[in-house]
Amino acid sequence: MKSTMPILAVDGGGTKSLAVVYQVEKGILGMGLGGGSNIQITGIDDAMYSIEDALKKAGATKIKKFSCAAFAIAGVDTEKDEFVVTQMVRGVLKKLDLEVKKIIIKNDAVMTLLGTLQDEPGILVLAGTGSIVVASDGKGNLGRVGGWGHRLKDEGSAFYLGKEALVAAFHSYDGRKNAEILLKSILTILNLKDISELKEWIYNSSTTASDIAALAPLVLELAAKGDETCSDIVNRAIEELMLSVNTVYRKILAPIEKFTLVLQGGLFQHSLFYRQSFIKQFKSIYTDAEIKEPKYQPVVGAMYLALKSSGYNNYKMEELKNHPLLLLKNV
Repeated sequence: MKSTMPILAVDGGGTKSLAVVYQVEKGILGMGLGGGSNIQITGIDDAMYSIEDALKKAGATKIKKFSCAAFAIAGVDTEKDEFVVTQMVRGVLKKLDLEVKKIIIKNDAVMTLLGTLQDEPGILVLAGTGSIVVASDGKGNLGRVGGWGHRLKDEGSAFYLGKEALVAAFHSYDGRKNAEILLKSILTILNLKDISELKEWIYNSSTTASDIAALAPLVLELAAKGDETCSDIVNRAIEELMLSVNTVYRKILAPIEKFTLVLQGGLFQHSLFYRQSFIKQFKSIYTDAEIKEPKYQPVVGAMYLALKSSGYNNYKMEELKNHPLLLLKNV
């Protein structure tokens, strides 16, 4: 049975939270921006404050009652994460005196896929600083592979490329392989004199995963020029991503042959070489798959799930095309 009450949708990332109040036939009733609400980065207290702030700015406290509230939250990687975030969300809703019949919590990558494809089957491959692969069969079954963070490799990501480049550079210094061009290029880019300074840079507490990921463009540039070491690194990165794709396909989509691949993240957006190399490998296996760009922020996937939970299947939200805050910007 369809509910005529409004729905809530929230996208909680590492730096911002976007809340949307939406009602069928009336459209977007309010939108609000708050700070980051990825609990892995901000902690629970700051995340609660950010979501509360975004909901207030969206006008949720003026409406009070909602049929469903769906949250696309970065850093929701395990069942425990989902439980913790659900309890956090319940606390915020109670504090604001908001009555919600159903709460949905999903990882933001899953919501990006749902916002793009809705009831169509497909796979999203995100390769930015980190990486994750998620899939939906269009019937409610969802799956993910990877996305466990840089300490567990983040296979196929910019961090993976940068880390493997550093390993190859030290192997070159040791004489284990010939990667002298890569080693010299890394030293030049980082404005370092020698291998000793490079080691100090790596182990310096101020060096972040993003700093290491920033070496990825160099790896891709040298690979595109035919450098053997960098070509090998890129090939292994793509093989890792394809392994994730094959795994999530078997778990969620098989034996569906016609589905959509959604590519997201800086490696695909800023490196034509990496994008084309990955697509070539992908199409050699999944010949009937279509490739599509993600269009909306994860909050749109949250809106889709909230509306579906309220009884609206395949409801078209045409006005979303005119809201810049809802469109997915290059990352």
